Amino acid sequence: HPLDIRPVDLATIARNVVADAAGRAVLRGIKLTVALPESAHAFADAAAAKRIVANLLGNALQYTPDNGAVRIQIRAVNDVVAVTVRDNGLGFSPTEIERVGNPFLSFDRSGAATGNGLGLAICNALARRMHGVVQIGSRQGEGTIAELRLPRARAN
Repeated sequence: HPLDIRPVDLATIARNVVADAAGRAVLRGIKLTVALPESAHAFADAAAAKRIVANLLGNALQYTPDNGAVRIQIRAVNDVVAVTVRDNGLGFSPTEIERVGNPFLSFDRSGAATGNGLGLAICNALARRMHGVVQIGSRQGEGTIAELRLPRARAN
């Protein structure tokens, strides 16, 4: 599938993803904190960027316990725009974090339905095709930080 990489506003994309996911957070009592600038332009394919941000936020909401907390923020640093999703959910063990994002690899989670292991693998592949990266950091029982980094574009 060809990508149409051009300057896009990740803040607008993130706002739309948050609007779509906010109801899930409210139903489970999850405090969803949003820290987005007015705009944050990056070189990306808009649909691919939305898919990645939606997956990262969806995972955070899925694996955070009821009454937990999820935060999404965007910041621009030098030549990169970073979309960061942080949760206080189940997290990954040291062994799991080494393998997270491999296709068809999922981890059993008590009380949470797991997927087929393609979400993060697709995110990683899409980010690479846009000259970006998805990075995952985690501590089991303390939560996860997932970050999409894309090349920064200057707004016109």
